[in-house]
Amino acid sequence: MLKKTVLCFLGMLCVLCSFVSCNDEVSEEHGSPRDDFKNMLSSVVAVEFKVEKNGVYEKIADGSGVVIKVEDGDYVLTCRHVIYDAENRSSEIRLTSYMNEDDGGEVAECIWLSESYDLALLKCDTLTHKYPELKPIEPSRELYAGQRANAVGNLDGNGLCLTSGSVTREYKRVTLPVPYGTSIDLDLIEYDALTGRGYSGGGLFDESGKLLGIINARNTSAGTGWAIPAELAIALADEAISKGLTDTVDLGIEVGQANSLITTTPSIKATGVLTGSVASAFLKDGDQITSVEINGERVATNTPIDLEVLLISADQGDTLTFNYISEKAEKGYTFTINEIHLKGIN
Repeated sequence: MLKKTVLCFLGMLCVLCSFVSCNDEVSEEHGSPRDDFKNMLSSVVAVEFKVEKNGVYEKIADGSGVVIKVEDGDYVLTCRHVIYDAENRSSEIRLTSYMNEDDGGEVAECIWLSESYDLALLKCDTLTHKYPELKPIEPSRELYAGQRANAVGNLDGNGLCLTSGSVTREYKRVTLPVPYGTSIDLDLIEYDALTGRGYSGGGLFDESGKLLGIINARNTSAGTGWAIPAELAIALADEAISKGLTDTVDLGIEVGQANSLITTTPSIKATGVLTGSVASAFLKDGDQITSVEINGERVATNTPIDLEVLLISADQGDTLTFNYISEKAEKGYTFTINEIHLKGIN
């Protein structure tokens, strides 16, 4: 456990932030840097968490949120620890857009919380009506060490700002303390863009302005930060929106990276298999998972996050086929998901 790790809102160093100078050159992949930065700032909101004290709502925490959907309501992802006391006290959550942090904002409702992923989903039907510049962000489909990374967050509750750096590690297993429990273990994106108090729930973006992850913690001793991978966070949010709950296929397995993401065929391996679990019927420690098929459609599982997202999106009645290498032999195992294979996500 990283003893010096602290959550963003619990005491990270304040930093000066500024926009990176930009020009109007346009690449084939995305617009000008000016447009890309505008897209980032138009997808992040400032979050105020207030609790009732003596009949008056007083602000006790500042954070950030990322707009992920504006159909049938406006949906914003933030970190669970930003609104950590929302379940236990009379509270109010307010959202504001860039350059509008002083106008009082719009009241949002928390419709889903996950303690194990440090995520919360907010809904506000009037958000984009008041702030029409806001729009949902598109997740990035590429992640690699050395990649340019831009962080947008509500620094010290004084408004949204942007800092720049790079991805320093694609995924790192991190143990984080949380105010609503003891600790959680997450596979996170590590980056070195400077962030501070209030950035929690904000967005980490690639060079073209697409979302890499949801900022949630910082290692103050190393000067690096961590973000929840965007594909994982959005998969959980989509489940919560469509089903009203989130669940996953419980294989009883822990997985890790089998080889580097910079290879032509990155893959994962079993690092722990629970006795008597579904996985124990066909996998053992060290077996390499090359791909998974869902209902006959092959899905690449290059990273532990790929597999995690697949298991979250799978439903009862779906058929899963695992293709893997065990003792240098290629093998496969197929089973149909039923109720006993599904576990709710808290």
